[in-house]
Amino acid sequence: IVRARLARHLRDSLPITLPQILCNREMEKLGIHATSPADSIRAAAEQNVHWALIIRQVFQQEKMRVTREEMNRKIATSGSPGENQEERQNWFYAHPESLTEIEYAIMEDKVVDWLMQHARTTTVPMSFVDLIALRKKPVTAHILSHPF
Repeated sequence: IVRARLARHLRDSLPITLPQILCNREMEKLGIHATSPADSIRAAAEQNVHWALIIRQVFQQEKMRVTREEMNRKIATSGSPGENQEERQNWFYAHPESLTEIEYAIMEDKVVDWLMQHARTTTVPMSFVDLIALRKKPVTAHILSHPF
């Protein structure tokens, strides 16, 4: 829930011109199993691309890295308990598109952790009614101190 809210807030707070080629690729990826109308697939694709661009920017800006050990751990934890881990690891390294997904998952984890560590929060006393009303209003906060 925190990750989804953070993603939504950053997408809303950091407008980016999205490369249509990336949105089209993401639409194709999402559309393979979709039963939703094309407009909702496009909206989901644009949200995914927007979030991915933010993740990559923060990852590069903060000079984060993904190590082979992290990749191996993520591959090991993504498999079934009875699966041969060495075969699974070899399969991932033989299929770059799947390896890229593992790498992105690690990048996203690192960036979300970094953002959560660097977020500034303020306690604001309020009634329960006011708290519920906040769910309906857009949140305005500045999570990053420097623009992309």
